[in-house]
Amino acid sequence: MMQHALSPCCSVSGAPGAALTQRCGTDWWSTHHHPGDNDSAPSDPADPSAIELTKDVVTVLFTDLEGFTRLTEALPLERTAAILGQYYDALLSVAKATGGRVDRFIGDGAMLYWSRTRHGPPHADRAVAAVGLLREALARQEPHKGDRIAAGLPVRFGVHTGEVMFGQIGAGDTSRTMVGDVVNVAFRLQQAAKALAPRPVDGGLRGYVSRETTRHLTADRPTGTFQILALPGRRHAALAQRM
Repeated sequence: MMQHALSPCCSVSGAPGAALTQRCGTDWWSTHHHPGDNDSAPSDPADPSAIELTKDVVTVLFTDLEGFTRLTEALPLERTAAILGQYYDALLSVAKATGGRVDRFIGDGAMLYWSRTRHGPPHADRAVAAVGLLREALARQEPHKGDRIAAGLPVRFGVHTGEVMFGQIGAGDTSRTMVGDVVNVAFRLQQAAKALAPRPVDGGLRGYVSRETTRHLTADRPTGTFQILALPGRRHAALAQRM
């Protein structure tokens, strides 16, 4: 379930404030910025000349922690935050290992990406590799003692590749992000994965990789049959395969 956008420094680590502040968002960006990225620190949103938009091809990975609403209802807030932090840690380790970026955490959801500008043609390979690493990372995590409801919470994902406009969108307390159909498709593929029956081989992580992403792979492509998926809000169906 998608929640209001909060950065971990506000929602998990105990920083004051119930919502994402501009200061907290800037600190979070600086902490996790990768040297060599084709961008800079957030500019002054009041200065229109400082806003720069660039076009790029990216592979986006959307994830969602299934059953999070049930979790928040059943557990104390502190315990819920600790489990969410563990989930964030797994995603951050995967992003670091593959050279990816965490664009944002959205409650129990997250958006990661790999770009052609930064990674060259293998950007799709890195995203697919990240799925495998995330599966391994989740398997290594141990549920908090007494949190039976948290044991084995599945994670859904969707991966898609396409063009985006990247930069600081709008004015005011906005963050650097990307816009484009690729973001919507990756999110919808993650939602579509809810209908997939769990398999032992999934390791608690199930989802779809789009045909467009497989076309951008430079190494081995996932085996499997492409499915025709009708995605909410979209006129055309998507082709994707389970991974």
